[in-house]
Amino acid sequence: MNEKALFLQELKSHIRSKEAQQYVALEMEQHIENTTKTLMNQGMSQEGAEKEAVRQMGSPMRLGVEMNKLHKPKVEWGLVGFFVIAAGLGFLPLMLLHDTGNLMMDNIGDLAITRAIAVLLGVILMTACMFLDYRKLQKYGWFFYVFGTIILYLVFAQGWIQGQFAAMRNGVWYLNLGPFSTDSTIILPFYFFAWASFLNQSMKKWKLIVLFVLPLILFSQAGSNINAMIYMIMVIVMYVWSIRYKRKSLVALGFIVPFVASGSLLAFLSIMNEEQLARWQAFLHPEEYASSGGYIPLLIKKFLIEASWFPQSIPTDHRFVPEGHTDMVLVTLIYGLGWAFFLFLLIVLGGFAVRMLWTTTKIKDPFGQLLIIGGVMLYAVPLLYNMLMIVGWLPVTGVFVPFISYGTIVVWLYSLVIGIMLSVFRRKSFAI
Repeated sequence: MNEKALFLQELKSHIRSKEAQQYVALEMEQHIENTTKTLMNQGMSQEGAEKEAVRQMGSPMRLGVEMNKLHKPKVEWGLVGFFVIAAGLGFLPLMLLHDTGNLMMDNIGDLAITRAIAVLLGVILMTACMFLDYRKLQKYGWFFYVFGTIILYLVFAQGWIQGQFAAMRNGVWYLNLGPFSTDSTIILPFYFFAWASFLNQSMKKWKLIVLFVLPLILFSQAGSNINAMIYMIMVIVMYVWSIRYKRKSLVALGFIVPFVASGSLLAFLSIMNEEQLARWQAFLHPEEYASSGGYIPLLIKKFLIEASWFPQSIPTDHRFVPEGHTDMVLVTLIYGLGWAFFLFLLIVLGGFAVRMLWTTTKIKDPFGQLLIIGGVMLYAVPLLYNMLMIVGWLPVTGVFVPFISYGTIVVWLYSLVIGIMLSVFRRKSFAI
C-alpha cells in the first residue's frame, strides 16, 4: 500500500460518518493529485512527488479529527420541534368535537388511536427519510413523473379501478388503501421529487411547459382543483428559484405567469362539475344558494363572530360546521379554544414555514434547495387557502390544514416532506 492509500485510510478512521469518509477522502485525494502534478512539473519523479504531496497534507489523525467535526451529520432540531408540536395540536379538534355529533365515529378513542398510529408511523417515515441520501433521488425524476402521472390518470381522472379499490364521493375519485382513503393529494409528492430533478437539469423550455401542463389537466379532470393549484404554485415557485439569478428569464416569466394563471382559471371554470360549480355560486351569492352549499360560508361567518378570546363549548346536535375535524378545523379551534389560542397556532404554523425557509440559507446544493422550496409550497399553499377560505375570501372546498386536519395520508405527506428536508440539512456540509 502506497503513501497516499495509507494516508487516506488513517484519515477516514477518524471520521465517524461513512458518507463523510467518502466525501473527505475524494476531496483529499484530488488535492494530493493536483499537488503531485505541480511537483512533477517542477522536475520531481511521480513517486517522490506523491510522497511530498502526502507529507504537505500534514498529520492524517489531526486532519481526520478536524474533518469529523466539520462534516458531522447534523439534525435540524428546529424542524423536528415544530413537527412534534404541530402533530400534537392535531389531537385537539378530536377532543373539542367529542359528543357533538359532528364526527363519523362516535368513539373518540378510536379516532385518537388512529391519529396516534398515523403520527407514530409518520415519525418513523420522517426518520427513515432523514437517513436516506436525498441526492440519490435526483436521477429518478422521470420515474416519479411518469409513475405519478399514470396513477393520476388511471385512478383519479378516469376511475379505472373503481369498486373495491376506488370509489367516487362528491364527484371526486378516492383510492382505498386498506383502512385508509385518499384523493389525488397522494400524487403531489411524486411531482415534488420530479420537478426538483427537472429544474436541476438543463431542459428545453418547451419540454418544461408540456410537462407542467399535463398534470394540471389531469388534476382538473379528477375534480381536484385545489391540488391543481398546489401543484401549479409549487412548480412556478421552484422554477423562479432555479432562475433567480437570470434577469431576462425572470422578466419573461413575469409576462407569462399572468396568462398561465388566467388560462388555468378559465380552463378550471369550463370543466367544473356540478359540485364545484355549486361551491362557486355559494361563494359569490351565499344567501341565494343557501340550499346548495351557501349555508356553509354563512355558518362559518356566524361561528367566527360568536367566537371569543377564551374557550367555550361547541354546539351539539349537528349545529356546528360540517367537517369540523378536517376542512373546517380552524373554525373548530377558533370557536372552541378562542382567538388567543388561534394566535398561538398561527405562531406555530408560521414559525414552521419560516424555519423551513431558514434551512435554505444553509444549503449549497441546488437540488437540495429546490426540495426545500418545493416542500415549503406544499405546506404553505393549503394552509393559506384554508385561512382565506374561512374568512370568506375564497370558495369553500376540501382543503386540509397541514398537521392539524384529521387524516392519515396528510400526516404521512408532511412527514415525508419534513424528512427530506432533514436529509438535506444533515448533508449540508457536503458542498457540491
